[in-house]
Amino acid sequence: MLCYHHNDLDGRCAAAVVAHYFKDKNPGNYIESDYSSLKTELCRNNDQVFIVDYSFTEDTMQDLLDICERARRVVWIDHHDSSIDLVHKHPELRDIGNLRIRLSKEQSGCYLTYQYFYNASQGGVPLFIQLISDYDNWNHKNPGCTEFHTGMNFQDTSPTSEIYRTLFSDWDEYMQLVAEDDTPPLSQFEDIQISHMYNANCLLNMQAIWKQGYLLTAYQYEQNLLLRDNYGFESYLDNIKCFCVNAKGNSLIFGDKIEEYPICVTFIFDGEAYNYSVYSADESISCKEIAERHGGGGHKSAAGFRSPDVLV
Repeated sequence: MLCYHHNDLDGRCAAAVVAHYFKDKNPGNYIESDYSSLKTELCRNNDQVFIVDYSFTEDTMQDLLDICERARRVVWIDHHDSSIDLVHKHPELRDIGNLRIRLSKEQSGCYLTYQYFYNASQGGVPLFIQLISDYDNWNHKNPGCTEFHTGMNFQDTSPTSEIYRTLFSDWDEYMQLVAEDDTPPLSQFEDIQISHMYNANCLLNMQAIWKQGYLLTAYQYEQNLLLRDNYGFESYLDNIKCFCVNAKGNSLIFGDKIEEYPICVTFIFDGEAYNYSVYSADESISCKEIAERHGGGGHKSAAGFRSPDVLV
């Protein structure tokens, strides 16, 4: 078994679902990547391959075809607009005999991956996965998803790390208690708060991560302010006025700038190329289209790509 996944929390959690299902804790079976390319040479003949939370575009579709030629069975699970557009443009992908495609914009990669393996309804999807999905899809139906996401990113979130074992174990214990009527079910997802878990004496490991996230978010707010003041500047990307920060981060790094500019951009150099993330709150802007022009992909309001050049 081999699992390719995106290099963010959603992608790592999606791969952790694969690891949990197969009880496969070999780190070498989980290949993390950005959207620029996949190391298809690692796919050995007769491998069962899972590609989770990974967006293919016209520029990278050949990687998917190469893997299908090498592997016995391929399952591709994703939620990015770029992937959905690609399959719409190339319906012949669904005719590849050994390829199974599960795409949906409704939930994130880790949520869709859990549903694929466990055929779970919304109430059966672990709460920690729901929160990661809520943040990654930028729905924010639960106001605490940002803090939980921040708390998770303070952990070792590689797919085979211990944190997922404890979170899955917590969830199994909670579901068992609910089934035995020893614990009342939590309220609707949008209304779930840390205090509910504390009162029910359940999901304690998740509660600890969430609490830590609240503290870290407050600290991160001050750090983001420093980054904007010291490494932020106005520029243009593809002739679109933007606010840029020369740092790694997410959309929270921009503060109110996300409403003041058509797009906001973070960029960092990794020793080989510049990694760009593009965000927008402007309904007339498609970050996905911007990223695709540079060989990347993503969502309408958030997308990314790599380039050897400074573009802002």
